[in-house]
Amino acid sequence: MFKIRNFIWLILFVVFIFLLGWWQNNKIKIIWQSEPGDNEIMNWQHNSVDVLQNIVTEVESSVMPMVEVLKTPPPLKTDLKNKTNELVDSKIIFYTNQARLQYQLPPLKENNLLQQAAQNKLSDMVKNQYFDHVSPQGVSARDVIDSVGYKFIAIGENLALGGYSDEADLVNAWLASPGHRENILSKNYTEIGVAVVYTEFAGEMTWIAVQEFGRPASDCPAVSESLKNQIEQEKISLQAKENELETKLTALNVNRPAANATRQQIDDYNRLVEEYNNLVAIYKQQAENLKQQIQIYNQQVEQFNTCLKNINY
Repeated sequence: MFKIRNFIWLILFVVFIFLLGWWQNNKIKIIWQSEPGDNEIMNWQHNSVDVLQNIVTEVESSVMPMVEVLKTPPPLKTDLKNKTNELVDSKIIFYTNQARLQYQLPPLKENNLLQQAAQNKLSDMVKNQYFDHVSPQGVSARDVIDSVGYKFIAIGENLALGGYSDEADLVNAWLASPGHRENILSKNYTEIGVAVVYTEFAGEMTWIAVQEFGRPASDCPAVSESLKNQIEQEKISLQAKENELETKLTALNVNRPAANATRQQIDDYNRLVEEYNNLVAIYKQQAENLKQQIQIYNQQVEQFNTCLKNINY
């Protein structure tokens, strides 16, 4: 009877050792498999980053060309004549609007920033003795308008040099030139700034005049530059986390315990699994937040583009 009892206890002990080893080995698998598998996580990361990058690229390419509407016809030169009358910028604006009224176009409003841009352009041409939309230093019409802080949807610039008897004579000279006429009669613009001076140019006294046309960005819903910059920063941060996940995944594959691992090895490995899975959760949440930011940005772009389509370019 004693031998039978010992034999039974021995069998139970062996079964207990076997079950304990099986439980330790499978505990690792249960913890590991409680989160998405390796392939699922990596595919999710790769696809989400590609999608976000495509969205941002589409947004940038759809908005930027529409904003940069700039028309600068070749500068107009007429025969030099003696100065007969004083030309005044406000009267040039008056005759410009008279021409627009003949075609049932709304008058252009004088804008202080465009007025300053026109004066800056005029002063620069006189100082550096050039007559062009781009200075010898490479400063363009857009640069001149940007420098005064005028935010625009569309801009245009007319230049004239020569002898003009009065403001109507100057405006008529522009109207006789197709490119300048297009700027004066354009539906794109709602505001204007003008500067004019009688000065020495290339050794002779002559008139030089500048018209700056614009349509303010406030005419359409704003697209947030700060949100766009934030999206770019979030993309960088997300990429860093993706790299960190790849490093941790490599460590998990290298350090996966064998079936006969010690308790300490199992605990250390499970801690790595927990860190990895926690980072996956953070990555997913950050990616979801980034998607929402891009959706908001896309809505702003869509509203902006709809506004542009309603403007006759």
